[in-house]
Amino acid sequence: MKLAAMSILLSLIFQQPVKSQEAWTLKKDKNGIQVFARKNKGFKFNELKVETLFEGKISQLAAVIFDIKNQKNWVYKTAKSELLKTVTATEVFYYTEIEVPWPLNNRDMAVHMTIQQNPQTRVMTIVAKNVDDYLPAKKDKVRIKYSNATWIATPVSNS
Repeated sequence: MKLAAMSILLSLIFQQPVKSQEAWTLKKDKNGIQVFARKNKGFKFNELKVETLFEGKISQLAAVIFDIKNQKNWVYKTAKSELLKTVTATEVFYYTEIEVPWPLNNRDMAVHMTIQQNPQTRVMTIVAKNVDDYLPAKKDKVRIKYSNATWIATPVSNS
């Protein structure tokens, strides 16, 4: 397998028009992974962007991200995740619960995730956004009201 550049853009907060966005600031650079952050007006939390290189095929990365039942093995603080509905091979709905320290209640959300690939450039884009009204709120969980993640993977070779 050839080395493939996977530029992962993880936007956790709503994207404002470019003219109002601050510049990305490098927060961590370790083991080939760079983490950037920037403030986003109107939100408490910063946007995050992660960039790294992976060896492998884009299809392998897509398979990991779409393996909902195993997200707890690689998504930070995921208590559980379960597939709710498969619309097509490129569109799913799933439920996830995020662990938080006691005495707080865990957070949860339903997520709509889609994947597309540009046939000319082979750039793959995966978008995962919460859908607040997809499931009723659970009494012992705090519903996440806003989440928006985008993965953009760009191959650097034909293989």
